[in-house]
Amino acid sequence: MKPKQQHTWIFKQILAQRQTSIQWVQIDLGNGVDVNFWFDPWTKFGRLIKFLGPMGPRLTGIPLTTAVAELWRDGAWALRSARSHQMEELLIYLTTISLSDSSSFPQWLINGKIQTSFKSTLIYHSLVESPTVPWYPLIWIKRGIPKHKSLAWLMLLNRCPTRDRLLSWGLNTDPLSLLCNQDNESRDHIYFNCSYTSAVWNHFSSRFAINSATNTWDDITNSLQSQSISSKHKYLSILTWQATVYDLWWEGNDRLHRGNHRSTDLIIAKISATIKNKISALRPQNNSLASELMQYWFLLFP
Repeated sequence: MKPKQQHTWIFKQILAQRQTSIQWVQIDLGNGVDVNFWFDPWTKFGRLIKFLGPMGPRLTGIPLTTAVAELWRDGAWALRSARSHQMEELLIYLTTISLSDSSSFPQWLINGKIQTSFKSTLIYHSLVESPTVPWYPLIWIKRGIPKHKSLAWLMLLNRCPTRDRLLSWGLNTDPLSLLCNQDNESRDHIYFNCSYTSAVWNHFSSRFAINSATNTWDDITNSLQSQSISSKHKYLSILTWQATVYDLWWEGNDRLHRGNHRSTDLIIAKISATIKNKISALRPQNNSLASELMQYWFLLFP
């Protein structure tokens, strides 16, 4: 169907999205009389004109207007031998399909499953959801602090402008760490091979019993993910780790742009205050949980 002047704007937009929506449609062949071999999605490969490519009609000798029923003769498929890997896949797949006397009809296919009716929520989730990465629980924790989660995520991907990255971009900058001024700055140096940052992190990790083999980024993140203690313990340890990542990065920027220098004790006190404030902020939604978390925090940090 082509858009017409009398069609509404919304209907024209729907027509414009046909090539997108066709990925969720698969036709039950039936007798195949009304199913176009090239343009209708009747196989698991979708539209064959896309799967076999624009040279498909020439290589197979099948015209663009051919109906599927025309290629079913005497109970078997009448197709040429495969001349490409894709055609070989199609021929193998067709050995599992046969035509019947019933009429063909379209059906919704979402995430590989036939649906009895259209469900917009399933379409939405198939568009926006992506496979969960192993480190997901370490970053996108429930009841976390958004700016802390975002920075921890960027650090995990090593996408923040640490000085080693600035130098790799050709920028003229001092390579030394802003926090210890002893070694070259990189993500792995800041977290937590730096003498300044390791003093901050060790204060918290020792109380949470996060026994990583070394103070390297990978060992610490792996230790955080593999904790098998209570959910309160794991939540508070990850919340504290994210706050530590955030405040140490902030300290470096504060030194660079404002010339302010804070001791490790002040950084530790600020992180502790942040965690307690976050726990207190949970009281309106879940007072009992907030009380349990606060008691647990004071048990670890009396």
